[in-house]
Amino acid sequence: MLASVIFDIVLAGILVLGFFIGIRCGFIKIIAKPVRSVASLSIAIGCSSSYSAKFIEPQIYNTVAAKLSDYLYTHCQNITPENMSDELPTILKISAAIFNIDINSFTPDSFDALVDSIVGALAAPVVRIISVIIAFVFLYLISKLAFTVLFAIINAVFDSGVLGVPNKILGCIFSTAFAFIIAWGLTTVFDFAIHTSVFNNVAWMKEFIGGPIYKLFKNLNPIDLLLSF
Repeated sequence: MLASVIFDIVLAGILVLGFFIGIRCGFIKIIAKPVRSVASLSIAIGCSSSYSAKFIEPQIYNTVAAKLSDYLYTHCQNITPENMSDELPTILKISAAIFNIDINSFTPDSFDALVDSIVGALAAPVVRIISVIIAFVFLYLISKLAFTVLFAIINAVFDSGVLGVPNKILGCIFSTAFAFIIAWGLTTVFDFAIHTSVFNNVAWMKEFIGGPIYKLFKNLNPIDLLLSF
């Protein structure tokens, strides 16, 4: 009985918290963070490849190629076509695997020629990987900053004057609905858990019947709703 009361209090607390967060923050501030994150991530994923190819790769190619060459001459003096899979730096092996380059195909006559052939084949993939990572991080941070400023301006407009009231009302509706979904999901997971064999020996779970709020959410079980169609 006590467990049922406690669980109902938790569910009610989630709903009340969602209500007051909506009232306090307003709709614009509530949706700002998820929209900002998703939009920034989408821009970074969608544009990082083309941005890196146009602006970053041309700037760093010669530097990276020179660094690769210097590294191989300094640290891989015993490299041969036979031991490249062991001697090559990890970034070069990863690049070769990603871009389907057979590192065992390099068979020049001298060490200098071998290094030149490795750099010639793998510098571009390495630069590609590095520049895409740089572009992704740069675009994500810049986009997030831009959306932060944009939503701050929008929130300032909606948080004052006649728009303040509908902003609070929409925020309350949205936040309460989200809290409702969280409470519903928590009830569904808990109801599933107490009927599994894992908790057969837990006395209070075997005797758990739930309070009115728990029963309300339990009757909204998503599996039952799906099967009803």
